[in-house]
Amino acid sequence: MLERLWHWIKTPRAVRIAQEKRRLQRAAMDAGCSRALSVRVVAIYFKNDLEEKP
Repeated sequence: MLERLWHWIKTPRAVRIAQEKRRLQRAAMDAGCSRALSVRVVAIYFKNDLEEKP
């Protein structure tokens, strides 16, 4: 558990966001979306998520 937390702390934020985007894109593709649609869904998700934060 501590090793996982330490890895998360050392990982740059940009890398974590990229990993999360890839994970969400894969989930959308597994749900039946095309690659293009899954990329669009993830982009909209992150755009809305960033707009809500100050």
